[in-house]
Amino acid sequence: MAGAVIAGILTGLNVSEEDNNGIGLPVLSLKLNGTTLDEIHDNGKEIKYGGNNLEISYNDIINSYRNVEIKGRGNYSWWATDKKSYRLKFDDKVDLFGMGAKKKWALIANSADDALMRNDLAYFISDIFGGEYKMEGKFVELVVDGTDLGVYYLVKAMEIDKQTMDLRNSLGVLVELDNVYCKDEERWYETNSGDCLTIKDVAIDGNEDLAMEDFLTDYNRFLKALKQEDFKKIEEIVNIRSFARYFLISEFAADPDAYATSWYFYKDGAGDKIHAGPVWDFDAAFGNKNWGDWDDDFYAPTTFMGRFEYTYGKKKLKDGTCSYDKNKILVGTVDMSWTMCDLLNLSEFRDLVGEIYVNDFRYKKEDIKKHIYEISEKIMKYARKDSAMWGRGDFDAEVSYLVEWVEKRFEFFNEIYATSL
Repeated sequence: MAGAVIAGILTGLNVSEEDNNGIGLPVLSLKLNGTTLDEIHDNGKEIKYGGNNLEISYNDIINSYRNVEIKGRGNYSWWATDKKSYRLKFDDKVDLFGMGAKKKWALIANSADDALMRNDLAYFISDIFGGEYKMEGKFVELVVDGTDLGVYYLVKAMEIDKQTMDLRNSLGVLVELDNVYCKDEERWYETNSGDCLTIKDVAIDGNEDLAMEDFLTDYNRFLKALKQEDFKKIEEIVNIRSFARYFLISEFAADPDAYATSWYFYKDGAGDKIHAGPVWDFDAAFGNKNWGDWDDDFYAPTTFMGRFEYTYGKKKLKDGTCSYDKNKILVGTVDMSWTMCDLLNLSEFRDLVGEIYVNDFRYKKEDIKKHIYEISEKIMKYARKDSAMWGRGDFDAEVSYLVEWVEKRFEFFNEIYATSL
């Protein structure tokens, strides 16, 4: 039945399944030097293996690269799944598929995402909302020492660059809020609210501590202004529209990692405001049932909070935080940051969130559905093979489910936001 639904989708796009089978994905062929994939998996994700050769073939063009370094990447996904993600590092910056020149690239396995496209969908939605950064990726086939590993999503590593975020100040820094894995890192920093931050990248190597000193000074000023409910002061310290956009993207996707891990901020040194973003790591979002049961109101399984009810005063608590149902939280699994909830306590921020949704996103449902259809068209043949190879769920059924989920999500958001302004 699901296959018939997908076939109908492709017919609507004037693309037959037969034609789809003739569309090829780029192939990344990696030949390891003095190691094996099993050894890489056994020794852990932090070990780096250099001296490998990589060929990238696409549209009858082959590009070869020598001395490519490979290592594992990911936290939970590294040890929990057989199909693992990797990071590649080139000797020099390379521009792969027009995404900009970088040394470090990530191969995302999307191992728990039966549709393989939730990360790509988050990037597409982020572009709809606009902002100062741009995230993009390319679906590829990965072959290591002659073994086909299936479909991967090639993206630039989360770092500062001209295409993603062009930070020029010597104290420019990209920061992750990570209350789950933060203290396993060599460098980590604690905010006045108790949240844990790590450095993902700095504009100038060697300036890590100075850059974080500048960032933390302003971030703690932001927390103080937030506690005082001084919205004018908050706007002086942070780019408030970027926070509202980031909130909407995370909430629309019902991202279970939101406000706990893989939440990013950046600041281009003294004098710049703190910006929220870029988006990253959404494979568990958009109703992905491989990460748990989803509530009827589409809240993520481990972060059930009544953010929408609270947003328009339907369910306000005396302590000023978002309302939540303790019975819906998997206690002890996630240490949530409540900063975004405290922002929602301010009517100015709630109004801004509603304004951005209505003006920039409310009528984008068909664009999002079209994007899902087009991606399914491109990767269908390979995704079906990938599903069989790794024992995952049915790709066709998952795409149909994802489209239905987006439809219902818009209904939910329109009820909350479009009727409340």
